[in-house]
Amino acid sequence: MNNWFGLIGPAGMAPELVERLGRLFTEAMADPATQPILAARGMDAIGEIGPAFAARIRRDRERWARVAAQGNIRAD
Repeated sequence: MNNWFGLIGPAGMAPELVERLGRLFTEAMADPATQPILAARGMDAIGEIGPAFAARIRRDRERWARVAAQGNIRAD
């Protein structure tokens, strides 16, 4: 099982703002000073922004919804 962390803004956010914030975030994650901190925690920076990150969220939601349905797992 994998997990991920990311930045998510409000619906309808201006695409140029999504791109800029995403670029700044991925640059920070790629910074040589950040790499040892991530590695020490067993983490890798993927660097997906905008539509690519939205697609990852969608795929993961669909995947885990199927797992929950197959296992009759519910959040109560």
